[in-house]
Amino acid sequence: MAAEAGAWNNLGIALNGASRYAEALAAYERALALFASLDDHNERGKALNGKGPALHGSGKPAEALLIHQEALAIQRAVGDLCEHAAVLNNLSLDHQELENYAEACATAEEAASLFQRLGDPTNEANALPRRLSRCKPRDGLRRHRLLANAPSRPAVPWGPRSLRRRFY
Repeated sequence: MAAEAGAWNNLGIALNGASRYAEALAAYERALALFASLDDHNERGKALNGKGPALHGSGKPAEALLIHQEALAIQRAVGDLCEHAAVLNNLSLDHQELENYAEACATAEEAASLFQRLGDPTNEANALPRRLSRCKPRDGLRRHRLLANAPSRPAVPWGPRSLRRRFY
């Protein structure tokens, strides 16, 4: 059943990427139900984090904010710092969309800080509030320097972890 839940989550990711938001939301709901029945909190948090952008695409940023807040609570409890940072990054975009600029800046900074602790300069730079004119103006320069100095990394292939290991 875990593989089925993962497949529904991956389908949601693919459909969201194809801008087929209604179908993506349905796939995420199936994945979330299966992860809940498996009592897999970490994967449920990841699926909630993926559902948020589909809600954005559907024109529901307030719902995306609530979903990301739920995902954040799960990731904090689970202790997965990488997913925690990813949720904060999406939460920052929710706040930005809803014009909650102070919250957007604070969550973007927290995400950037976590990515820095994880040694991930690319995601650190991407988490910075680059599009928020109401944030610190020096952040744009900081982001540029981080991206310029980031080591080049091969793209991480999508799919099950067992397949990813074959490429490295």
